[in-house]
Amino acid sequence: YNQPGKQPHIPMADVTIDNPPADLFTRTGWADFTSGFWLGGCGGAVFAWFLCGTLHVNTLLNLAGGVWSVG
Repeated sequence: YNQPGKQPHIPMADVTIDNPPADLFTRTGWADFTSGFWLGGCGGAVFAWFLCGTLHVNTLLNLAGGVWSVG
């Protein structure tokens, strides 16, 4: 998106995007954007860990283990 010593390339508005966000093409804007992905990934991992700890998932894991077991 940006090279040292050059201004960021901000795409022109088109049919799909009426007003492209100018903040995304700055260092601060990109850092805010990527931190959202990090927080979402951590939140998803915690939610998956919580779901795997419930009793209902353990029953499904035992059922799936019997179907795909080798031997």
